[in-house]
Amino acid sequence: MARLAIIGGGASGLIAACVAAELSHAYARDRSKDSPLDIVIYEATDKIGRPILRSGNGRCNLTNSAIDASIYRNSQFVSQALAAASSLRVPLHLDDSAFQYPQNIVACYFEQHGVALREEAQGGIYPLTNKASTVLDALKFVIARFDVRVELDSQIVSIDEPTSDAGPITLRGVDGEFIRVDQVIDATGGTQSKGVLLPFVDHIERMPTLGPIATDNKLIKRLDNIRVRGEVSLASKDGTIKVKERGEVMFRKYGLSGIAVFNISRFMEPGDVVMFDFLPQIPRGDIGEYLRVRSRRLESCTFGRPTNFDMLNGLVLPDVADALLKYAHLDDKAPCSPADFDVLADALKSFMIECKGIGDAALCQVARGGYLMEGINAATMSAKRSPRIHVTGESLDVDAPCGGYNLHWAFATGMLAAYDALMQITKAG
Repeated sequence: MARLAIIGGGASGLIAACVAAELSHAYARDRSKDSPLDIVIYEATDKIGRPILRSGNGRCNLTNSAIDASIYRNSQFVSQALAAASSLRVPLHLDDSAFQYPQNIVACYFEQHGVALREEAQGGIYPLTNKASTVLDALKFVIARFDVRVELDSQIVSIDEPTSDAGPITLRGVDGEFIRVDQVIDATGGTQSKGVLLPFVDHIERMPTLGPIATDNKLIKRLDNIRVRGEVSLASKDGTIKVKERGEVMFRKYGLSGIAVFNISRFMEPGDVVMFDFLPQIPRGDIGEYLRVRSRRLESCTFGRPTNFDMLNGLVLPDVADALLKYAHLDDKAPCSPADFDVLADALKSFMIECKGIGDAALCQVARGGYLMEGINAATMSAKRSPRIHVTGESLDVDAPCGGYNLHWAFATGMLAAYDALMQITKAG
């Protein structure tokens, strides 16, 4: 019996194990034979499925109703891979038109396995139970049903390329153990992963991204844990806007957090500047007139010129108003003059903060880097130089914004790798 080793018990590793086991048993049943495949998951920690449980603040944003390859890093490779994954519908028996999202192979797979789904804003798809454990339990059920072995606290430190087309692949454990297998799926990507190095596939160092941004602005520290909604932009040193995101931002002592900040962090480089617009619904050219009208209204209520603080309080929270006035170098108690309108407008529309890097790596959703596309076959996830070794999910240099895109990539590539591994084994047999 051939052995498939899956290194890593995260999203791509678990679904690869499930798909390989299901296809292997279907193949054996159709031919009245024993299953041709022995599957083992080697997980370096004491628990499988941690990335799934962390996703979506514990709710598991497992995919999106509008998967678009263009938003991913290395989008051309992603486009080819996702197209190949869609073609797996027939061998996986996912051609039921009753599915909620019939064109989404990840959504169909989990619906087929009993996970009811619901869609939220921006197309994010979650389990109806609103619990990530529902998704993990569905995968664990398949693993148990088909006797997939799980070896916890089993870190694999290297994969030795086979010396011949049919020769064994050697895995080296951290304790010096040698393990001989026939097929390998490297699913070691992720922010907490030590990773496995394939010396024959070019790679770049993994760095945490899609997370909070650190700043050195003292004003930010006073706003710790305050949430605001607006538009956040990332600009390079020369002032060029790289990316904009609307949504909620949370101020932290070290800087900025929130989904909008996470998404722009993917494009951040040293020296970049974050600009926050507290009133994105009002065009920059109209903000001056807006403040003049606001001043007249406040004056009609109080029979006196409003203070600088009055002009901001109610537009933003009081603590935010204090911070903006300090940023603008305006006295909060001084009456607001028409000359101050432009200064207030600048503070409201382009509150600028210099980036210092990732604020808290433990909160990052993905790791950027890994194996480069040039060494991997997009249709199968197999290494071009050694096709019986496959690479999935975050082990590859691919990442995307929040919204279910990264988990979709992990699940889809895990399916591709599992299918190709089984096809190679059945052909060899």
